[in-house]
Order: sequence, then C-alpha cells, then structure tokens
Amino acid sequence: MSYFSDKSGEYKLIIESQDGISTPREIALLNPTHYYTASWSPDSKKILYTDTNLNVWVMDVASGQAKIVGRDTWMVPARTVNPVWSPDSKWVAYAAHLQSLYHAIYVSNVETGESKQVSDGLSDAVWPAWDASGKYLWFMASTDFGLGSQWLDMTSYDHPETFGLYFAVLKKGEPTPLIPESDEEAAAAPAPDRETVRSSGAVRPAVTVAIDFDGIQRRVVSVPGIPVRAYTHLEAGVAGTIYYLDAGTLHRYRLTERRATDFI
Repeated sequence: MSYFSDKSGEYKLIIESQDGISTPREIALLNPTHYYTASWSPDSKKILYTDTNLNVWVMDVASGQAKIVGRDTWMVPARTVNPVWSPDSKWVAYAAHLQSLYHAIYVSNVETGESKQVSDGLSDAVWPAWDASGKYLWFMASTDFGLGSQWLDMTSYDHPETFGLYFAVLKKGEPTPLIPESDEEAAAAPAPDRETVRSSGAVRPAVTVAIDFDGIQRRVVSVPGIPVRAYTHLEAGVAGTIYYLDAGTLHRYRLTERRATDFI
C-alpha cells in the first residue's frame, strides 16, 4: 500500500506491505508541498497522485522517479482534477479548467507526458472513468453551468449545476453500443454446456487501450434515459458498467441493459 506522510518534516511517499511487518520504503518528493490521492497503476509499476498546485504526477515505483503528466491552472474553488488510470496503465485521464472556467476532460500519455483534450469545452466535463473494456472513457458533463462558472460572484449561488452521463468512443471504427435496437424478437440463445460454465471464471485477456484523438470529440455519446441531476464520483465496474452518486444514492448503468439501477 502507499500513502503520504510528513513525519520527517516534509511530505514523502511511503510504500509498505499490508501486513505492516517489513520496514516501509520512503521516497522523497521533488517539491515541498502537500500531496494527495496516491493511486497504484493496474500493473503495480507506477503510482499516480496530485499536489496542492494541481499538478498530476506519475511515479515509477522501481526507480522512485516522478514526472508531471498533467495540470490544472485554476483553483476554482476546489481540487477537481480527479486523475484515473487506464486499464492498461499507459494513460491517465483527468479534468482541468479551460480559460472559460469550464472543465474539460484530458488524456495524458504516461510515457511522453503529452496531454490531449477529449471533451469539446462547450460543457463542464468532470469525473473521468475508463471503461474496463478499454473501449470507452466515461465522464459527467453539465450544459447548465454558465451562470455558475463565476464562483466568486454571489449571483451564481442560486444556480446549482446538474450533469448528464456521457462516454467517448476511443477508437475510430468502434461502433457505439447505443445504436437503436430492433423491435423484432430475438431467437433464444442455446443453453451453455457444462464445460462452458466451468470455464466462465477464466482469467480475462489483458486490455490494450487504443486512442484515436483525431475526431474524438465527434465520438462522444450522450447516454439516454439518465435524468439530469447533481451527480458525482464516477467509478467503473466490469466492462460496460459505471457507478455514480446522487444525493447519497448509488446508481449503476449497464450498456448491455441500457438502463440504470439504484442502490440505497
């Protein structure tokens, strides 16, 4: 496990075994500031975190070397970067402010540190989450944020922000899973044999995320049937499944079912 500690007088990244028996490893950090939300990459080779200056860092665990792969230039009024790992540990998605004070979703290449904007900037896009399949990048976006964007102006207080659910199809040629459904009755699928049932728990193949940034903003899909509300905290589940919160209620949306389920 990993966490930050200022026991030595300055913040360091601490890595230690879960049993707490072995001596923890302390890694000095480049800038003396506050650090947040240490998150291991899926391949356990890197750690993702942010700092109080709204930088997005990736550290190589073996060498202890870290580099900035993204940043937000506006502290308005809270930390909303919320970076997340792609399933193959090669990309990081995060939200950052534009000059309009709207957020946009960005994706950074972990090796090169190059960032590309995914959302079009015409809505306030937050809470990126990678689909477990590696085919989609989910996020929330608000189209009623304009009157609330100037947070220091008290006239914005009476205009709460609401969000819809969206995802970007990452690769050209990948069909959207939300094409219109036929109203014809489908043939019943054959029952699986015993060998198929026994092998259903096999290890899934590794996911490789391929992103075509050219035209990606035209491949953003609005998820129908989801009421616009003050949603937060997108978290990906199994492939095609996303979880999110609304006023203490946990929602789950599945592409295969095309509907949301509520959990109290």
